[in-house]
Amino acid sequence: MSLVGGGPPEKRLHQSLGMATALGIGDSVVVLGREHQEPLIAETVRHSDRLIIVVDASSWCDVSAICDVARHGIDPLAAPTLELVLLQRATTSHPSGTAKWLNDHSFAHHLHLREGVAGDIARFARHVSGRSVGLVLGGGGARGFAHIGVIRAMHELSIPIDTVGGSSMGPMVAGQCAMGWTWEEMLAHNERVWNDRRLHWDATVPTVSLFSGRRATRLYDVTFGDLDIEDFWLPYFATSVDLSAFRLAVHRDGPARQWIRASATVAGLWPPVIDSDGHLHIDGGQLNNVPTDQMRDHHDGPIIAVDVFARQAAMTLEPGSSPPIGIGICSAGGPRSDTPRSPTPSTAVRSSAAWPNRNAPGSTRTTT
Repeated sequence: MSLVGGGPPEKRLHQSLGMATALGIGDSVVVLGREHQEPLIAETVRHSDRLIIVVDASSWCDVSAICDVARHGIDPLAAPTLELVLLQRATTSHPSGTAKWLNDHSFAHHLHLREGVAGDIARFARHVSGRSVGLVLGGGGARGFAHIGVIRAMHELSIPIDTVGGSSMGPMVAGQCAMGWTWEEMLAHNERVWNDRRLHWDATVPTVSLFSGRRATRLYDVTFGDLDIEDFWLPYFATSVDLSAFRLAVHRDGPARQWIRASATVAGLWPPVIDSDGHLHIDGGQLNNVPTDQMRDHHDGPIIAVDVFARQAAMTLEPGSSPPIGIGICSAGGPRSDTPRSPTPSTAVRSSAAWPNRNAPGSTRTTT
């Protein structure tokens, strides 16, 4: 990797590139600083296929000149991949204003790094070297709280989480992870909010859905507030089904509470989420319950996928019989299903992180 400071002489640039080439890492060039000379940028771009722009997130600077040279200064077919790294203060609780940096620039990736935080530097190193770890959390209703236990297990086994996303219930837990919450914080928060029955049972006249969704919306407001997805500490995505366009929609930016709610909106139970174009969005798990392909599209490195719904049996009926109606619909899986009844959210949260204490006498643990 070649580190290029703001405005060094071209001689120093050539020396840096030569050293990087000799080390076999000349394919990555990082540009640091606030002011850049256009000839220097053009020379840097010509020697690289990956351009990482590092800026101080607390001090706005226009990076358009760098982006324009990278996109238009050379053959478009040979243009390098553009990435942005936003340096945050070590005391920053969560990033903000990231959308301003990303507007009008086609960055393939953006990362938030806290100055002096070793874990963030290690994450950046894994990203650059193609060794970052992606975690995809699938849907499964209340079973999705088992993802908290998976995150706890990864923490105890010192397996990093560098990028996270999922479908349906997965984005709820994934979003908390991307905000930087520990598994203990996730467990305490979800046990508190999901035990409040007032958030869930808001039945309405079922013209569109069984529940109005107004109280459930408060749950997402309490959890994610006004944060945008691009302001999460970790790269993140959620999926939903765009009923108006008949496609799977992947959300990597925008209001977190809106898109995470859309991804978990089960058709018929809660009303669809309406976007700024008037499109209707429902549960992303309807088309892709464990979207590892969406993770692979924007991620280099190993991917860990968690499917808590893998053994769900399909509902089957006797040939010639009628589908269940009324209270029969509420039975788990249907008349001939071998699937056990789904746990309630509060029960699932309490058991989600039931991971034995490896230091406790007689405790055992199995990993695969």
